[in-house]
Amino acid sequence: MSRGQLATAVSAQLQCRDGKPIAPAVVRKWEQGQPPQTAEELQALTLVMRRHGLSAAAVEHFRQTVYASCVARQYPDLFDQPDLAERDDVDEVAHAAFQQHWHTPHSADIVTLTTNVAELEAATQEARRPLPEGSRGRGQQTALCMLRALLAEAHALDNRLALAAAAHRANAEALRAWFGEHGLGWPLTPLAQRTLEALIRSRIGGPDPVSWRDLSPADWALRLLDLHGEAEVRGEARVSLQAFFYALGALREHKHAAHEACWARAEGVLAKAEEAGDRAAVEAARQPLFYSALTSGDLDQAARQVEASGHLREGPVPYQCAWHEMTGALALRAGQPAEAQVAFEGGLQAAQAAGGLVHWEAGLRRWLEECEDTKRPRR
Repeated sequence: MSRGQLATAVSAQLQCRDGKPIAPAVVRKWEQGQPPQTAEELQALTLVMRRHGLSAAAVEHFRQTVYASCVARQYPDLFDQPDLAERDDVDEVAHAAFQQHWHTPHSADIVTLTTNVAELEAATQEARRPLPEGSRGRGQQTALCMLRALLAEAHALDNRLALAAAAHRANAEALRAWFGEHGLGWPLTPLAQRTLEALIRSRIGGPDPVSWRDLSPADWALRLLDLHGEAEVRGEARVSLQAFFYALGALREHKHAAHEACWARAEGVLAKAEEAGDRAAVEAARQPLFYSALTSGDLDQAARQVEASGHLREGPVPYQCAWHEMTGALALRAGQPAEAQVAFEGGLQAAQAAGGLVHWEAGLRRWLEECEDTKRPRR
């Protein structure tokens, strides 16, 4: 939204409460860090945020940031910590956040992440090459790549897909420039970040980072197969396997002719991952295999993938959502809409309770609509 559009939308909420209209100049002050002047203004702004796609969790993080900024202005001596980019242990702080993400991948504070990434980008913008080990600049480079990866995933979970793709692309370029082709190790290698960008672009399309031509979502799905081959040549086995199964899922969604050949290879590629003992790659394969089996009418294969994914039910909330969706989809295709509805509603409740999972909420609601369509009598 432009400043004028946001000012109009917030003013409309205030008019319901007989408030004074907001001018675009006030929105500019908000952008520069000035908090809303009254509780009514803050409430109106957060209502507009919710109605324009921000999750309840993201809006609550924003609200808490406003409160914290007001306290900091009143009691500045209580907040004498330097910005993250200026801390000597910046990379250690970022590494702790990155590790915590694997336990609670939906809990990122989008406001803090956005602020920290912006500070680190400003601090490293002149760095075109690797800096000495142990230096603060090297720590800033490391921290930026870790936190920008978390920010990209937070954007993706909240359905801000273009922002997520752009963050992964920026990370791929920085990792290559500062740390070489091996980056910081999986999943923070240039090729792994390019693969995640391609996965997101396979849903929304967008410019190719090499030619800068706009590619369709289906073109990006094919690009995932190219990345699968490139990763295999480079010896990045895990990225290669993930790119293959991402491609399998994306080609299925686009009903692309290449899906059939990809599906024919899928069990062999999965067996390779299982032989290598690469549990992460096997886990990433389950959902694409499940949905391809469902599309092909192989309900026995789909059921095997659901059974093998049973542990996801007790995992972090996004994994719980995945398990509920797969269970419900299998029941729906098996002609059991009532059981499917129970599964989809369970996933939706988990996503809503966790907050910050707009992507999963939207997908589960679409499945529930399909349940309703199935239960309606056919003429």
